Amino acid sequence: MYRRMEEMATTDGLTELPNHRTFQARFSEMLHRAERHAKPVSFVLSDVDRFKSINDTYGHLSVTRCSRSSPALWRARCASGYRCPLRR
Repeated sequence: MYRRMEEMATTDGLTELPNHRTFQARFSEMLHRAERHAKPVSFVLSDVDRFKSINDTYGHLSVTRCSRSSPALWRARCASGYRCPLRR
């Protein structure tokens, strides 16, 4: 029960990505870890355009599918141990 409540508090329900507060904490940890080990950090920001036109043309379900598939693509391409995609 506790795990489920924690997941609901730290995760976006639609995309299953960490929410903004969780992202901030994880990103801060990554920066400290990189500094401690003298390693570089990369940050990629992505935006999916035209959600309204997709919604108007193909319907709400298409936007939901897009919102769920985009993070899955990022997760699959991020280096293990350093992935922290976020929905904002």
